[in-house]
Amino acid sequence: MCEDALVAAAKQGQAEAFATLCQPYARRLIRNAHRITRNHEDAEDALQDAFLSAFIHIKNFDGRSSFSTWLTRIAINSALMTLRKKRSSRETSIGFGESDAKGLGWDVPDPSPNPEKACAQREKERDFLGRRSATYDRPFDGLLRFNSCESSP
Repeated sequence: MCEDALVAAAKQGQAEAFATLCQPYARRLIRNAHRITRNHEDAEDALQDAFLSAFIHIKNFDGRSSFSTWLTRIAINSALMTLRKKRSSRETSIGFGESDAKGLGWDVPDPSPNPEKACAQREKERDFLGRRSATYDRPFDGLLRFNSCESSP
């Protein structure tokens, strides 16, 4: 069956005709996708997405270029989209073999303040404010209120 007849059958929704159309180009498309993604699994995913997208949009194929050119462009765009998705969500693999001298995994820093340092800082502030208010002899010093981390009942 010629390519034009297969394209016409694929436009009618015949999956077998579409598979027959794509079969000769699959090896070349996977190589192109692999050159872009530099990862075999990502190349396979990109090619699968490309075939799905081509099958869905086969009705938009107008024949100005050959089917192989149209399909190659879809596969390249799919591989580039795979790269963009991976770039936006960077992942770090933590292997079981990677551990420090204690045999523990990675130490992920806690962004919350250290409770001991926070308590020491509050004590320094109270001590400083207490000495400061004792050195001043103003009639309104008793009206000054300083915010503390402790809640008053």
